[in-house]
Amino acid sequence: AGLFPKLSFEAGTIADLDRVMAVNFRASVLMAKAAAPVMQRRGGGAMVFMTSGGGQLSAVADPMQADFSFYGASKAALDRWALGVAPELSRSGIAVNTVCPGAFVLTPGVMALGLRETGERPSIPPERVADALTWLAGRPAGGPLGQRLVATEFGQTWGPRRAA
Repeated sequence: AGLFPKLSFEAGTIADLDRVMAVNFRASVLMAKAAAPVMQRRGGGAMVFMTSGGGQLSAVADPMQADFSFYGASKAALDRWALGVAPELSRSGIAVNTVCPGAFVLTPGVMALGLRETGERPSIPPERVADALTWLAGRPAGGPLGQRLVATEFGQTWGPRRAA
């Protein structure tokens, strides 16, 4: 689940911020708090959190900066939190990683906002992101640990290697 509201600074309210943070960040923390004890009793597991390049922007000129500040802040918080708890949870056999699509995931919600693929903004099919998440979630002990992985690199720099 995630909220991706297009709101200017002027139009955005504290209630909007609270709603975005509740869904995009707080819900993940609550789910992890509930799941960790169960995973620990079962000998471990994997937690994979979906983040975004919107949380990693480094320049004001980036087109994703304007009007998506609440979304970007929520994803930056999720990235930082997940990678911060990864070492602690790894002691209990729980692998924690984050996955960023690395491109626009052309979902109906994204397309409704008028965001389109361009030469500077490529897209990735939702199924490709799902493949990366599924592979990662299935490898708690033998997979990456405490990393921010990019779905567009799945099968190239991480995950099963694709045949050339």
